[in-house]
Amino acid sequence: MAADLPARPLHPGLADSLLQNLLQNAIKHNQPGGEITVSLGPAAFEVSNTGPAIKGDPSRFFERFRKHNAASDSPGLGLSIVQHICAYYGFRVRYEFAAGPARHTLRVEFAQ
Repeated sequence: MAADLPARPLHPGLADSLLQNLLQNAIKHNQPGGEITVSLGPAAFEVSNTGPAIKGDPSRFFERFRKHNAASDSPGLGLSIVQHICAYYGFRVRYEFAAGPARHTLRVEFAQ
């Protein structure tokens, strides 16, 4: 854990919000018949899907009200909420994309 952040127990409501937003994002942005993978290890939690490539700057995916599809009925807050919860606990959240076949991964790295 970062030296300037005190250790704090993970609040069940925030843990639920973190997991739900990651899973909902993977489901919403997956392709029909695509695959979703969830993995948990001692240092990280990952959710990935096989959705189509996304245009845009990945560093902006965590901005409030950011939508991949402007026609979506979603307010575009899910990944912003994930990022804020992670920051509160000293976790790091990252987006990774691998092409051929496409795989999007959101990785939450726990504080050490």
